[in-house]
Amino acid sequence: MRQEFAPQLCVRPAHAYHAPGIGFILVSCDHHCGRSQLVVLRSATVAGTTLKTPQLAWLLLSTLVLCCRAEATTTLHAVVAAPAPTIDGQIGAEEWPKAQAIAAFVQVEPQLDGTPSEPSTLYVLRDHSFLYIALDLPQSSKLIAREWVQDADLSGDDFISVQLDPFASKEKGYVFSVNPNGARSEALVSDGDDFDEDWEDLWYAAAGPSESGWQVEMAIPFRSLSFPSDVDRWRINVIRQIAERNEVVALTSRKRRLDLSATVDLTGMAGADAGSGLSLTASSTFSSTRDYRSGRRSSELKPSADLFYKLTPSLTAAVTINTDFSAAEVDQRELNLTRFELFFPERRDFFLRDANVFAFAGLEENGLPYFSRRIGLGLEGLPLDIRGGAKLTGQVDRFSLGIMAVNQDIELGSSQRTLGVARVRAGLNETNSIGMIATYGDPLTGASDRLYGVDYRYANSEVWEDYELELFAWWQQVDLARKFHESSTAAADDEAYGFSIEWPNETIEALLSYAHIGADFAPPLGFVNRAGISDWRSEFSYQFRPELSWLRTINVGVDSQWVEDVDGRLESRLHEFSLLELGGAAGDELELLWISGYERFVEPFEITDDLEIAPGSYHFDRWAVEFESAAQRDLQVALRLENGPFLGGRLRSVEGALVVRPSARLSLGLEYESDRLDFDGERQTLRLARLSTRYSFNSAWSLSSLLQYDNESDEIGLNARLRWVPRAGQEHFLVVNYGRARDEDLGRYRSETFQTALRLSFSFLF
Repeated sequence: MRQEFAPQLCVRPAHAYHAPGIGFILVSCDHHCGRSQLVVLRSATVAGTTLKTPQLAWLLLSTLVLCCRAEATTTLHAVVAAPAPTIDGQIGAEEWPKAQAIAAFVQVEPQLDGTPSEPSTLYVLRDHSFLYIALDLPQSSKLIAREWVQDADLSGDDFISVQLDPFASKEKGYVFSVNPNGARSEALVSDGDDFDEDWEDLWYAAAGPSESGWQVEMAIPFRSLSFPSDVDRWRINVIRQIAERNEVVALTSRKRRLDLSATVDLTGMAGADAGSGLSLTASSTFSSTRDYRSGRRSSELKPSADLFYKLTPSLTAAVTINTDFSAAEVDQRELNLTRFELFFPERRDFFLRDANVFAFAGLEENGLPYFSRRIGLGLEGLPLDIRGGAKLTGQVDRFSLGIMAVNQDIELGSSQRTLGVARVRAGLNETNSIGMIATYGDPLTGASDRLYGVDYRYANSEVWEDYELELFAWWQQVDLARKFHESSTAAADDEAYGFSIEWPNETIEALLSYAHIGADFAPPLGFVNRAGISDWRSEFSYQFRPELSWLRTINVGVDSQWVEDVDGRLESRLHEFSLLELGGAAGDELELLWISGYERFVEPFEITDDLEIAPGSYHFDRWAVEFESAAQRDLQVALRLENGPFLGGRLRSVEGALVVRPSARLSLGLEYESDRLDFDGERQTLRLARLSTRYSFNSAWSLSSLLQYDNESDEIGLNARLRWVPRAGQEHFLVVNYGRARDEDLGRYRSETFQTALRLSFSFLF
């Protein structure tokens, strides 16, 4: 018979309370008792009065009434399964008889720690090779399940999400999500709340209807995870979204935070087996390219392989041979009205696997010591051949380790170069860690440039009863002395350092950060788009939760940036005042902003080929309004309007997005941006348009396309992908890329390139 499991109460003295016939006693709810444990006493003595068991039981029940919130911690136990359940989306009673039936879910949105509108029952099993998770999810409201494609954005659907923290570190972990169609998505977590949704690995899931709602079953191979050997306790959280009500429930949350700091204990994990630890992904790609400008045609058959071997359950070695990225998603074009290079995320599987190990100091863009897109891609974003590479990632005792070396073609030359990065982080205790990073080699010139850096992290999720505080401090230096000292005796400004302190909590969110980026700081494998600066940033927001049925949140706040040059002179200033942000009960959002800025140019700045900004100082203030409808709507609209002075002229900007879902399998999306610039009567309008389509034949077959155009490059690009995923571990693509550009001499658009690629990929676990 299944056992019903519910959180239990942990009590310690705090409040004076009078119990009839007993006297006064001090009692309270303790939110920090750790693992829930019910202690049964035969008798107790208070102020000379002996309490018998019935009196003590009455007293404990009275304590429940006194406590405004009894927040206890649920502990899950993974029972060994024999035999293993069949993953078909139907929870058979004969498959899960030993599992606890865990119904201890609480509401996170709209009411913190409220009673969910729908019940949820969780079952957890394991054997030597897999962690098995099942959920029975009754639902009286409309079931929303529009996504069929694997790795899709499930935010507008009903879904369940499982967060796993195998090392119980509250820093690094995994997220596995499933919707009622069985569409899966996954993410890698670093620094507790940094979710990388481009990460992929091998796991299994199925969903199906039940008499009262839907059910889901999952099987997560231990071979796809890094975990400590022979450790009984992991951490876990399970989150459910009920889309029509914009409701979120979970096993637990921390002041509405649903990151790794809010996970609970999962015991019974000792003896998890990574098998032989060997997995292989073998691929073969046939591609054909036609260059209309030169009239050349070429074709290529390119086999490739990625081999992974777990030296220990927590330490993985990987080798890539003749690496092929033909099936990676294309970047979305962006209009850039700034002086600085845009940042595009990594999308290639080899670099995404265990990418959280290389995270540094919470940095996201400017100042990154290591940015994997510097490897295998040239200045124009065109691929460079990667001959091979090796990677070692994982955990050794309290040390997090990441080492990678890749041999690739050099952009400016015909030679190859081996590039490397090494990252180590040591956990000093539960709240403190210190790390180091080093990189070697320049992928553009082949020079033996180096970078060294250290970082410190303090993260405490139990400040003042469940509030969270996070602090980073960091320093980096590049070894480019050869370049700077050959012609100058002046010391190179080749260091970068900074700190950040964040208070990311309910009601009040705040951030203060500082970064100094030296003028000569140019990390060969990193990302810097603005050097020679001191950069101060602050963010503050305050949230109200009115007692209105149609309005869930009201936010006000301000984000500020203050940038000085190496001589301490103000170079940029930007204040974004969120005057009013309304969050509707259904998930719609409306925001009114006031933007105040300052820019100083010492050199002319070309916004476009035909529009140049003269050196000087420019002040500007303008307003903006944003609206975005809820993601679960079949017709989803987003709109941003911005109007006001800009760099001595005027900017009128319109950004809009429209997503139409005429059926459960078809999605059409249109995005448009128009930036109208007016400088002393000289007008220039930048336009960008994207049209995306996706049709899901079923959960295995899907066809998607992205058509993009911008009038700055005057180019039209089409990327179309037919994807077939017959089962987890098999993924096949037919990809078409087609480009057209305007020929000014002919006065019309002409074809530039046409490329097709057929990629077959198979993954094997041993």
